[in-house]
Amino acid sequence: MKTKRAVDRKGRRFDHNLGVNMNDEEFTLRRKYGPMDHKSYKAQPNYQFGYAESFFNQRFGVLISGSRARSYTDSKIVNPTYNASPTSTDPRPLVVRQITFKDGPKDIQKDELLLTADWKATERLTLSLNYSYSMYDGQSWKRYFTFVAANDNANVNNGAQPFSATD
Repeated sequence: MKTKRAVDRKGRRFDHNLGVNMNDEEFTLRRKYGPMDHKSYKAQPNYQFGYAESFFNQRFGVLISGSRARSYTDSKIVNPTYNASPTSTDPRPLVVRQITFKDGPKDIQKDELLLTADWKATERLTLSLNYSYSMYDGQSWKRYFTFVAANDNANVNNGAQPFSATD
């Protein structure tokens, strides 16, 4: 893969791209309550722009590009924890110990900016001056709710009878 320099492009070029990022859980243009207990838009705008032009018979060129990408994501996870130590009173090989429900909404914003100036000194030598800026901001809010079994498979202590297929 070879990167195109501004001097490799003929003439002036301007491009842009606009879009909206939405996830399947919050597929609406309305404001809804989110992780910070206030209403906000879950549909997030995204855009990209670029400008390139070469001068002096393609000996000098400039390229400017920038973008912003925003997204709102939500992850829901159910995580069971098991006890895999059978006892003489409960010979089951695997017993659910606890179940944790996790909810983790996240706002993400990414910004990028690129400025490039190229000067083709000779056919085999190109001098470039580049400036690149990148920013990532991800804010996540985690919520957990856990159900825990009473005595971790110690049924003798709480009077519960172990389950068997013959009962």
